[in-house]
Amino acid sequence: MKKYIFVIVTILCYQLSIAQKIDRYNGEITIDMNNRTYQANLTINFGSYNNVDTIKLWIQGGAKINSVISQRKVISYTLTEEELVYGSRKKQILIPVQDIKDKTLTITYNNHFDEIKNERFQYKKEWTEFNIYTDYFPWNFEYGLFDYTLIINSSDTIIAPNLSNDNILKSTKPTFDIPFLISTEATKTITDNEKIHIYSHQVSDSIISDVQNKSKKYYTYFEDTYGPTDIDKLVIVVSDSKRSVSYARPNFISLNFDKKFTKTHIKVLAHEIAHLWWLKAELSTWEDWLNESFAEYSALVMYRRDYGKEAMDAYNKRFGDWIKKMEAPPVWGIDKSHERSNAVVTYKGAFRLLDLEEKIGEQQMEKLLNQMHNRQIKTTEALLDLLAELTGQDTSNWFELKLKQ
Repeated sequence: MKKYIFVIVTILCYQLSIAQKIDRYNGEITIDMNNRTYQANLTINFGSYNNVDTIKLWIQGGAKINSVISQRKVISYTLTEEELVYGSRKKQILIPVQDIKDKTLTITYNNHFDEIKNERFQYKKEWTEFNIYTDYFPWNFEYGLFDYTLIINSSDTIIAPNLSNDNILKSTKPTFDIPFLISTEATKTITDNEKIHIYSHQVSDSIISDVQNKSKKYYTYFEDTYGPTDIDKLVIVVSDSKRSVSYARPNFISLNFDKKFTKTHIKVLAHEIAHLWWLKAELSTWEDWLNESFAEYSALVMYRRDYGKEAMDAYNKRFGDWIKKMEAPPVWGIDKSHERSNAVVTYKGAFRLLDLEEKIGEQQMEKLLNQMHNRQIKTTEALLDLLAELTGQDTSNWFELKLKQ
């Protein structure tokens, strides 16, 4: 369990600030793989901020800030001392709000790959991954979710979700990360249904074949069971980068494998693919369990279909004992800043869904999830209303109590 940290957003236990809100990022980043450098020019548009406060933006510790400008005027800023957080060097840019005009801020900076010493994201000359874990763009979780449009300048292969032919990367929904990769040696594989595009590096052909087959199988099952998703293409990155983190973003999954494609890896793949259906609820509140628990439950269903009920029961016992040992608090109303929030919204919630499946049966459970997806259910209250509609008020009341235990 401790060897792998499988994340979509649960590592990001934050609460949205009322005072400060980032709406979007616009700009460009130039990547030079030969010289192992990047240069960025990013404009940040704020939706709101407190006029007597200070903007605080994290950035990679080794980054050199060239200028901070607001409406063509150079403004002052302060840099904090570096910190080491989750294996990443980072520092903060502190900017007085009163110096920012029209809620717009442009920051230019550059960095060398060798300055980024995040133990989980090692840079290689032929494979370079950019995301929030390496702090390559200025960010602050407390400022909420944002949209982005980013031009990526590189002579090498760019791997990213929703990338246009002219290398413009755009968000499809508000998010907290801007992930992409640059590679000189990426291998590309496309599934028969052309929905899943797999990019790999230093991973065996057998693993790629397994990922391809499993991805297609899971995507097809979820689509047949829950209904169509509005995603035209899913990008999956597979590498042997010796890191402990696999993660998913809208239309994008980054997985790390070593020499073996284990059952744990396979379940994670199913979990991340399931997020194509389960990513509707608010990320910053306890309602996030509707994203994480339902993706984990979906992965457990595929685990049972792949390996049988006996293997499923053994897996559930192991994780069930782990949850009991940690004395995890209830799913209902869990504070996202709680130290066990990740375990609760992902695993404990999934076990509650298994309890519900046992009570109402697999067929009725499939119908419930199908209706949840097609009705765009985003809150627990709406889920309980749907459950009452399909199975009766007594079952809905029973499940509400389960979530509160």
